[in-house]
This record gives sequence, C-alpha cells and structure tokens, in this order.
Amino acid sequence: MIRFFSSLLLLVLLSSCGSRTDQPSYAARQLVLNLPSCQSFTSADSHGGFHGDGLLHMELVFSPEDGETVAEAISTHPSGLWNPFPMDQEMEDFLWNGGAGMAEWPVPEEGWWFLMDRQTDGEGSMFNRYSQNYTFACYDSETNTLRYLEFDT
Repeated sequence: MIRFFSSLLLLVLLSSCGSRTDQPSYAARQLVLNLPSCQSFTSADSHGGFHGDGLLHMELVFSPEDGETVAEAISTHPSGLWNPFPMDQEMEDFLWNGGAGMAEWPVPEEGWWFLMDRQTDGEGSMFNRYSQNYTFACYDSETNTLRYLEFDT
C-alpha cells in the first residue's frame, strides 16, 4: 500500500513539473501559427506569483530552411497583427526599455513583430497604465529566431 501511494505521489509530482508554457507549441498556439520544429528552444517563466503576475520568455531558433517557412507564415498571417520592422521609436522604447526584460534581446533589423494588449479593463493607452498585460513576439529573419513574451503586472 505504501508503494502504491509513493508511486502515485511520484506520478503526480512528475506530471506537475511540466508547464503548458514550457513548450514551443504553446507559443505557436498563442500566435496561431503552424511552426516547424525548432533547432533550439529556451524558456523562462516567473508567473505564478500574486494574481499570476510574471514574465514568460521563449526563444525558438530555426534552421535557415525552416526559418523561411516561419517568415512566410508570419508575413501572410491573416490576422494582420504582424508588422514589419522597423517599428516606431515610441513602441521600441516601450517594449525594449519598459521593464519587461527585453533589453537582452536585440532589436531585429529585418523581420516582423506582434503585439496583443491583454489588459481586461482597457483603460487608457498601454504606455501610461499602472499595470500591463500583453503578449509580444518578434521574428528576426536574419537569425531565424522567434522570441515570445507574456508580461503581466
């Protein structure tokens, strides 16, 4: 009986180790993209604190061939939410210097960016709010790298 409960506890612990946000498929679902397999993947997630505040970073690096597939999917995405770089200076300053930890990411010279404001109250400009909840992604077509971020304060 003790073995059974020990095995059950181990199974529960192992199944809870993985997160829905620790896989490339999570970013693909959120961005509504059909992505090929990536060559490398890194992820860090600090969500789970007070009211789910935190920061999720993902970086997916694709082969040059698969990078072309990703670029095609993004550039023809039916949502119209992907914009080509460069972005305007106010948006770049907000995203790269606004405290979301993107300062470590280079600003792509070529590629596309995606921004979805997920603030539920929707009051005022996202540049001037006390709290922020948004999803941001950028695809660097020179390095075949898709970076994905969820920021919640």
